[in-house]
Amino acid sequence: MNTAPAIPATTQEALTPEQMEFSWLVPYNKHLLRVDEAARVLGDRSPDFIRDLVESGQLEAHAQGSRDRSFLRVTKRSVVVYHCRTATYRSRDLARPLAEAACTFPDDLRAEIAGTILRSLTPDQRTDLLKRIGGAA
Repeated sequence: MNTAPAIPATTQEALTPEQMEFSWLVPYNKHLLRVDEAARVLGDRSPDFIRDLVESGQLEAHAQGSRDRSFLRVTKRSVVVYHCRTATYRSRDLARPLAEAACTFPDDLRAEIAGTILRSLTPDQRTDLLKRIGGAA
């Protein structure tokens, strides 16, 4: 088990067991992270590292604030996807967090992702997958 600081009880009660398993990795109670929060979540990186990831399209972000001063907010789902891409542990452990992140994408993007996944499978893998999820082979 990990030794990360505990999440406040009010937040813990709202989380699923799967989310609790990864709550040390990604703050599930926030949809948008400040640059410094994203930097901490991604391994105590620098804010400039996060800005570089945003500029290169590896993280999604929104500019919020007034016209005098804007603040960058990084989406939680892009942080989850970044973790999945850079993980060195069992990919099976990432299935649910990645699926939860994907569910927040617009329908056309989810369809594109599903199509890309299906096209990457061999015919036997595709048939097996469709059988397991109850679809037509």
